[in-house]
Amino acid sequence: MSAETPPDSFCPACEENLRRLTGPVCGRCGAALGENPVVPSFPDWQTICFDCFKKPPEYHAARALFSYEGTGRDLVIGLKRRQRVRVAPLLAPALVRVGADFIANSDVIVPVPLAWQRRVSRRFNQSALIARAIAGRVGLPTDLLGLRRIRNTPSQVPRRRDERIANVRAAFCLRRAGDFDGLRVLLIDDVITTGATADACARIFFHDGAREVRVLALARKLRNGPPPSSHAAPVPPPRGRKRR
Repeated sequence: MSAETPPDSFCPACEENLRRLTGPVCGRCGAALGENPVVPSFPDWQTICFDCFKKPPEYHAARALFSYEGTGRDLVIGLKRRQRVRVAPLLAPALVRVGADFIANSDVIVPVPLAWQRRVSRRFNQSALIARAIAGRVGLPTDLLGLRRIRNTPSQVPRRRDERIANVRAAFCLRRAGDFDGLRVLLIDDVITTGATADACARIFFHDGAREVRVLALARKLRNGPPPSSHAAPVPPPRGRKRR
């Protein structure tokens, strides 16, 4: 990053290897859409990817700033493993722009928590750093302790989707029941891969009575699914408490 560039810009070499998710993305999981998107029969919904057509996520929608490859992967790894904590405030303006509609429809910002063992060894939670940087710009309240990770789960990196889902099962709980009742939650993470962690957190919030859960992350792992059926059936709506 050069001194002449704005905070969320990079030198030509890094920018060349950074794939920003600025093109069409899935209206649910935020993945980049391929050549065969699925269009649900509900007119108010955005185009969704084949994976979300087959199995919609628990959360309402997710967005990420860039794909988890090249410079994007280096930024995430540098933040959480090499203590380059300046990445969070430097990229906060771009995250606010990408997630503007999410922020406008949220009541509280909550980071994905770390287990205490990892928190002690790392000395910080990278998702909490991102959450605080965003909150400082938009004025939304941030609950850094409301969601807890009660199991020190192994790394998700080498695992398949089914293994990731099993790995985070019963890994989260709330500090106090009822804290998110009726609220619209913006969940912050550093990277979305299969979405298993976001799904597990969303289930906890909905069980507590949350109205909506959206996910905002620095990066998202690319995935390529098979072409969708030419006869798209209606996709079930996102979970959440019905308004009274």
